Amino acid sequence: MISKQALRTTLSWSVVVVGFAFGLLALVLLGSADISFGDRDPGWYLRWVGIAGLGLLGTGFIAGSMVAPRRPRSAGLIFVILMPIAVFCLALPGAGDLVLHANEGGYFVIPLPLAALSLIAVFYLPFAVPLLVQRRRKLALILFAVLGGFAGFIVWRSPWTRVLVPLLAVCSAPFLIFGRFWIMTQRRGWLPLLEPHRKPVARRVGKLSAICLLILCLDAAATLAMAAWRSSTFSGDCSGRGLFARPVYPGQVVFTVHLLRVQHAKRVSGKWVGDWAIGSVQERFWGLPWWSSRLVLLTNGIFWEGDTYLVDGSRAHALLTRALPIVETRSGCSRTRNAIYAAVDLRVLRRPPARGSTLVIGSVTKPEEYVGGLTPPQPSQPLVGAQIILTGPNDTTTRFTTDEEGIYEIHDLPPGDYTLQLLVPEHQVVGFFDEKPPVPLHLNKGDLVQHNFDLFWNGRIEGRVKDSTGQGLHAWVELLKADRSQLPGSVRNFLLTAPDGSYLINKIPPGRYVLLLNSSGPRDEWPHDMQYYPSASSIADAQKLEVTEGQRITGIDFTVPRLDRKTVHVRVTWPDGGPAKDAAVCVAYERTEDYGVLACLNDLGRTNQDGVAVVNLYGRTHVRLFAEQMVSSTSGKEWWITYHNQPLEAAADKVPDHVNLVLTLAEPYGPPKPDDTF
Repeated sequence: MISKQALRTTLSWSVVVVGFAFGLLALVLLGSADISFGDRDPGWYLRWVGIAGLGLLGTGFIAGSMVAPRRPRSAGLIFVILMPIAVFCLALPGAGDLVLHANEGGYFVIPLPLAALSLIAVFYLPFAVPLLVQRRRKLALILFAVLGGFAGFIVWRSPWTRVLVPLLAVCSAPFLIFGRFWIMTQRRGWLPLLEPHRKPVARRVGKLSAICLLILCLDAAATLAMAAWRSSTFSGDCSGRGLFARPVYPGQVVFTVHLLRVQHAKRVSGKWVGDWAIGSVQERFWGLPWWSSRLVLLTNGIFWEGDTYLVDGSRAHALLTRALPIVETRSGCSRTRNAIYAAVDLRVLRRPPARGSTLVIGSVTKPEEYVGGLTPPQPSQPLVGAQIILTGPNDTTTRFTTDEEGIYEIHDLPPGDYTLQLLVPEHQVVGFFDEKPPVPLHLNKGDLVQHNFDLFWNGRIEGRVKDSTGQGLHAWVELLKADRSQLPGSVRNFLLTAPDGSYLINKIPPGRYVLLLNSSGPRDEWPHDMQYYPSASSIADAQKLEVTEGQRITGIDFTVPRLDRKTVHVRVTWPDGGPAKDAAVCVAYERTEDYGVLACLNDLGRTNQDGVAVVNLYGRTHVRLFAEQMVSSTSGKEWWITYHNQPLEAAADKVPDHVNLVLTLAEPYGPPKPDDTF
């Protein structure tokens, strides 16, 4: 059976460990706190007050937890004595209040430091003064009662009580709990965890220095771990940076790094990918301090283990992180990228143009096989010997040729308007967004301009959608890969036919494809059934079209009959019989992808103030008819709640002329969860 002393010892050591960990966490937050010198914000001092509070919290809990094993009462006094000052610093930055003024909106007001300090002093006075006479209990009780009444009156009358006192209570709790615990152990005669003993001053100073160094190392390690834990690929609203040859902003860090270890978030094709990485610096361009370690921690990006990256980032400017090798990349907002995609950047960084001179530079790449989803980076195939025509003022033309890396350079052009045009090989097209040559270019003195030419195979499929009389029809035509794999985003594979029923899908890479008409089924604008070319009801029975490099396939025509229309009056209500206003009335036709889910992917119309909508159904295909309404949540747990009814199922021509739908099925839609990019 465990003795009382063993339980006391276990509890006391547990409190020591928790207190030390709490103090270390405060120091980590202190080291990660952003500091800004020269801040013109009127409330700039609040940031420094909060930083001071974290410093007192961290050092106080570590000091108290280190003293406690030998001198519990001294440890308790450390917590109690530091409490008022630390709590003042921690509570003041969050003690603001929104004050409304007539016709002037609202202002966020904070108490003046003197007022807050006075209120805090009054708040602690009844607890602090009796400590001075704690051996005379009767006098201590009288002082506590008198001062407590006085403090209560002042606190009650203060306009800042509502916002400041709750913060004081919350911030005081840790100090009171730990301080009270150690003072209690002394009063109840608990034996110290370690025997007090005196050592020579030199040994004590050396021991204290070693402990401080150990705490600093633990703080640095925990700060690095915190930076990695906070790393994310979320970049907010930002745009990529243009090509540069020299520092763009103060604090920019540019170098190349070989990644030794990444966060093992996901393994793809035998390689790990994550949003933070540890790497070995290869080339330093600028920004890394001379004393910085060769190893760096990269955060806020997408990193593939074992690859080399060009990093365009910034170092953290917090109290401790500014001394640690932590670089934030924000890949989507900077030029941080895998080195295999950074050939132009590296050339400019290694051989920057002279100040004041102009440089036009770019790369030309061959068409590449598309690989969808998250895949390890693959090197682009440069087009060596590609011809670029530069047309300048007075229509003067000059030809430039790409080198062995597929890069062209045009130096020292005078300011003015120019155009660039790539001589595109046959059966290929340039530009992700169908760029129309030539590319306009305006140069000012000292400009550094990058323009890449990306080539795509220009496979084409074209045809016409018509009825039995040859009349052109409006319809949606969709190109699908025969194996249902993803198409590249450069292919506009879902389009509406022209007024004469014609369509053209271009930029198709080599492969096997099928064509699908009206993938969601008929609508008023295109009252024709879904079908695969030439007239199949499933992809398995569709004709497969083989497209080679740059091949043009013509005459892929659909002949479709116009379907009979069925008009239905739909009334949508809530369970209490009240009309559901502005509810969506939806249909899913059999054999379409919409048919398998209860989601409004094919919206036929909205209900009016009486909850009524008039919709049209086509043909004899089996359908599911239902309504959907989204309602803002008031519970705080969800943003919206989507209501449905049990779908009405029947052949389209057998649905009654009048239908009543009651919204009874609720599907909550909560706030977004942490982004799981990988």
